Amino acid sequence: MAIVELTPARHRPYVGGSTDNNVLQLALGYNGLGRLTGNEIAGFDGRRFGFGFDGPGWGRMFDAATGGQIAWLLPAALLLCLAGFALSGRSAAAPTQAGRWRAAYALWGGWLVATALVLSLMHGIFHPYYTLALAPAVAALAGMGAHTLWRLRRDRAGANLLAAVVAGTAVWSCVLLDRSAAFDPWLRAVVAVTGLLAAAALALSARPARRDRRPTALLAPLAAATALVAVLAGPVAYSLQTVAAPRSGPLVSAGPAVPGARAGRLGGMDMARLLVYRAPDPRVRALLAQNAGAYTWVVATVGSRGAATYQLATGRPAMAVGGFSGTDPTPTLAQFQRDVAAKRIHYFISDPFARAFGGTRVSDSAQIAGWIQHHYPAATIDGVTIYDLLR
Repeated sequence: MAIVELTPARHRPYVGGSTDNNVLQLALGYNGLGRLTGNEIAGFDGRRFGFGFDGPGWGRMFDAATGGQIAWLLPAALLLCLAGFALSGRSAAAPTQAGRWRAAYALWGGWLVATALVLSLMHGIFHPYYTLALAPAVAALAGMGAHTLWRLRRDRAGANLLAAVVAGTAVWSCVLLDRSAAFDPWLRAVVAVTGLLAAAALALSARPARRDRRPTALLAPLAAATALVAVLAGPVAYSLQTVAAPRSGPLVSAGPAVPGARAGRLGGMDMARLLVYRAPDPRVRALLAQNAGAYTWVVATVGSRGAATYQLATGRPAMAVGGFSGTDPTPTLAQFQRDVAAKRIHYFISDPFARAFGGTRVSDSAQIAGWIQHHYPAATIDGVTIYDLLR
């Protein structure tokens, strides 16, 4: 950030996402406090557009859009954090060791709670994949808490608490799996049955094992194995489905589609449709490839979404007018006109995504698009409006 700020503006690219070419404004505004308040400064207001997948609230981590991404072990992690912190003294071999465990629970618990609160209550741009920030804390607390309670399984309270966590997690997994009912429906029955069996076995494992009662001695490891199946079958199935199914586009998500998950909308249009990568029609690619090496940019379009699409398809540079969302004041109309006059740009393609982002604001990119529409003929190929800037 210091290097960018100390480099004169005329010697560096425009800082996209800022309104005054200032990297501090980008980091602390659009990508900082703007995500929390919804008062975005990069040319649009996140609250006005509803940019994101769901609204802020205490239940966001568990709703239809986000639950299957992170919430499988989230309730268990919260409960195990509290139980582990309270019971560390009983499970540790020495007071010093107990202090270390409590410090670890405080560290990971603070991570989990603070991150979950920010993600749940932020009013700005939010996508379900942001919940990846919770994964380390969930994993640490689930593992640590299970270890602490396992050491206390001979104690009736410890065994019952561990059984309750397993049973509750299995029930919650069934709820999450039921949201995509067509996805491996048999799995819900497996999770429910193994969860109840594991919980019962863990509760019974509190009975002290005798030398003449080997089945009782084997009960605890069998209960542990069954519990692992119950609590991990759902997230593992989601992971395998994610690996096996092709994915494209920037809005990454795990598992099958969940009916009722509210996709974000932007200017009245479906974000999922707008942001998912769609390869250009072969006729469009062939048109852009004509004498492509003679131009600095084979095509220009408002916003990086379209520019990236055409650059990936052709392997040739594409100009993103106005930066990511088309709202950055670069290039100016005068700069663009100079590039056109010097024959550095061959085509211009209109992009509805960028128009939705821009709203009613008269931006530099809107002026450029208006100038092109006024002075150059349009052709439509596969629903794409193309302007030849050499005519």
